[in-house]
Amino acid sequence: MMKQFFMYPYNWLILVVGVVLLTVAIFYLIRFSGRQGGDRPERSPLDIVKERYARGEIGREEFERIKKDLE
Repeated sequence: MMKQFFMYPYNWLILVVGVVLLTVAIFYLIRFSGRQGGDRPERSPLDIVKERYARGEIGREEFERIKKDLE
């Protein structure tokens, strides 16, 4: 059965293209599977609290309390 598959000239081309596509797909899955937020560096919890304070989402007292808990 395998002999018959390789006897036709376009079957070689289909096989090679399939292997290349599979290899490229695996490469991209491995390369981009670990990324969560792009290329941004990970922010610390203190950075997040500072941003929330700067936006006015939390007051000074709450900011100081959370900051003290995190340090």
